[in-house]
Amino acid sequence: MAKNGLFANDSTVKTVLQYLSWVGEALTALVFLLAFIDLARNRLSFSDLVCTSLSVDAYYHIPSEEIYELVQRECCRNRTGLAVRNFAEVSDGYYENVPSWTVNHQFSSAAKVKLKALTQTSEARKNNFGSGDVYFYRQPMEFEPPLPSGANIEVVCKITAKGAAVDASAFTDGTVFYRGVDYDTLHYYMTIHAPVGYEVCLLDWGVFDSSGAKLSKETDNQEEPKVTFSGALLQWRVALARKHLRYMVKYRFDAFKYS
Repeated sequence: MAKNGLFANDSTVKTVLQYLSWVGEALTALVFLLAFIDLARNRLSFSDLVCTSLSVDAYYHIPSEEIYELVQRECCRNRTGLAVRNFAEVSDGYYENVPSWTVNHQFSSAAKVKLKALTQTSEARKNNFGSGDVYFYRQPMEFEPPLPSGANIEVVCKITAKGAAVDASAFTDGTVFYRGVDYDTLHYYMTIHAPVGYEVCLLDWGVFDSSGAKLSKETDNQEEPKVTFSGALLQWRVALARKHLRYMVKYRFDAFKYS
């Protein structure tokens, strides 16, 4: 180009080529971003709430303390064309019948609505991963007044189960954390917190349908859960979690061996 007189010298040519390279890389990144957005829009519902993120943190204690805590944080948007009255119930399931099960929540939204807790319910169901029953506890929730179309919300809920050694098998043979999402979710984060003095060992993981059958293709599409270097946390990030699927990690707590 310098030879043909388009630019004054080779230095100018190199500068122009460098800028063209940067522009090409930026356009490529933009294409991938738009493709991801299009994929998300096509897979996420327009007839329900959807969540940009959902994180669930399970805090374990040693069995003798008879307490288990779970904190759930979610950011969602009403993508329907109508106002929504009901919000997904807060729920959890245990292998033990829990005498005390409480839910505390915090809610924020630019829309002038509140999130109201209704009467709790409970029931026992057959265990899909072993013998016996699983005891489910539910806290229905509703918006008051109904959540307007297009409104964004942020909800933080803390579940506390007391009076039973919840998941005591986690300290021997291992236990299963098996949950789904209430709404289609872009980013779903699951974190298992080991008690002080213990480290967590990942035994198995996967994506399942509502009947408990493992879905190999869906499982392969997700990154494998990881244990942090300290061993105190087991973390799994699920991309584009669907509300008709279930996400499972199996793990065990081992006493930390101090050197």
